[in-house]
Amino acid sequence: MEVIQNILIVILAGYMTVDQNGPVVLSWFSVIVGMISGLIMGDMNTGLMIGGTFQLMSLGVAALGGASAPNYGLATIIGTFIAVRTGTGVDAAIAVGLPVGLLAIQLEVVVRIHINFISDF
Repeated sequence: MEVIQNILIVILAGYMTVDQNGPVVLSWFSVIVGMISGLIMGDMNTGLMIGGTFQLMSLGVAALGGASAPNYGLATIIGTFIAVRTGTGVDAAIAVGLPVGLLAIQLEVVVRIHINFISDF
């Protein structure tokens, strides 16, 4: 069962990224991602609490101009995964998820540079 959960979480993270840069069907918001990842992991309540916390963090953040906002959706997925899999609380999940969301800023910049390079061919 854990292998299936791992695969579904990775698929959710990939779909969230595609949806964020494409059709925007609201599935990249932290609350929605938290609900879906909590459903996959078997604890929707924890997923909603973590997703709601990250949604509140993202309310005043906007990526204007050259600025990049943290990827709170990825932080929600990682936080929910860690909280449910290890049995730690929501506070530990947020403490792990937030740095992952901040690291995702740099990953997004690297991916966009590569996409710009590849699109020239």
